[in-house]
Amino acid sequence: MRKSDRRPERTAQASKKHSSRAPKEAEGIIKRHPDGFGFFIPNDIDAPDVYIPRQAMSGVMSNDRVRVRIERERGGDRYRGEVLEVVTRAFTRAMGQFRATSSGRGVLFDRSFGWGEDLNVSCPPGIDPKDGELVVVQIESYPGSTRGFCGSVVSVIGDVADPMNDSVRMLHAHNIPHEFSKAALREADALPAEVTEKDWTGRKDLRHIPIVTIDGKTAKDFDDAVYTEKTERGFHLIVAIADVSHYVKEGSALDEDAYLRGTSTYFPNFVSPMLPEKLSNELCSLKPKVPRLALVADMRLDFHGQLETSEFYEAVILSHARVTYGEAQDMIEGNTPGSLRHVEQNVLRCADLARILMAKRFREGSLDLDLPETEVQVDEMGMPVDIMQSERLFSHRLIEELMLMANVAVARFFSRQGHRGNLSGS
Repeated sequence: MRKSDRRPERTAQASKKHSSRAPKEAEGIIKRHPDGFGFFIPNDIDAPDVYIPRQAMSGVMSNDRVRVRIERERGGDRYRGEVLEVVTRAFTRAMGQFRATSSGRGVLFDRSFGWGEDLNVSCPPGIDPKDGELVVVQIESYPGSTRGFCGSVVSVIGDVADPMNDSVRMLHAHNIPHEFSKAALREADALPAEVTEKDWTGRKDLRHIPIVTIDGKTAKDFDDAVYTEKTERGFHLIVAIADVSHYVKEGSALDEDAYLRGTSTYFPNFVSPMLPEKLSNELCSLKPKVPRLALVADMRLDFHGQLETSEFYEAVILSHARVTYGEAQDMIEGNTPGSLRHVEQNVLRCADLARILMAKRFREGSLDLDLPETEVQVDEMGMPVDIMQSERLFSHRLIEELMLMANVAVARFFSRQGHRGNLSGS
């Protein structure tokens, strides 16, 4: 993990862990403190963080990529630096409260972006925010430039007291892309509305297998599905993942937009998806009763959960049911809903295998980080009405164990091929 969460109170003693001296110049990311000073996080993960005094932070915003001159402080192992150049700006847009001035311009009073000064804004014709309203501004010049820190209002969000606007504010505060490029939208629009037989040419046809998705009650993008059957030697496990790569080609506009996001971001009142909804909620969502393209990890395990063989291939699947975690838990406890009896045995076999895999992991020294999580309930206006511990069911563990097993199989495959890398789950 990048050391992006390290705190300013980092001590000289902690810095001694770094065996190499800091270079005289380096490139990396700036984290700006509200008091004006900052810390420089070099690209070199083994290099120490560097303190940047306030007077050396002129024109720099938090998360900017910068080039810094570094020197060791006298009589210690701490380093301080001076920003030489801003290589890439972290923010091209900003959000905050509009404040009218006598000159007809406005100022955004919001420090969530790591600003070192106020942002002066102008309003083009047709955009007339009220004093105190939330606005989005296109930054036109940055701190330290001859024009100063200024921009132009591009949209009015509304009342700062409206909780429904908090999600939009967080998008901007954390620089989460929420609008797709025109090129990416054109690529998505050019895709077919549904999977056709031509799409699954050369793929293994698994539509007859009663595979299911198990997700949360409010989920819309179903990206993995599971199936387990018992064999004479143990278990046959199939884990299918939506084949996004069939539609999103490397280097395409869709690929570039997805790379900038990294993941879908969930808010109480909406989702900022990694891919346009035509992909995330349709073509790449393993919806029930419709053919979908998938990448499959096909595994054989013994009765003790030991992986014996595995193969990986492209397939076309047909989810036989969309099952929620609550419904899966009901099946496991013997209360199968009538509409899901046709997939009951699959879910029960998946549960049997998950128990075996979990017990095997614990015997081998795996940690159980089953930590409680908080769930905030909001009303239709977005106001919080209750805080409770989210319910943790065995059906959640079921999916986790089967996905983990698929990751183990893929990791062993890469290891046999001489590759090393990071693997992620569902």
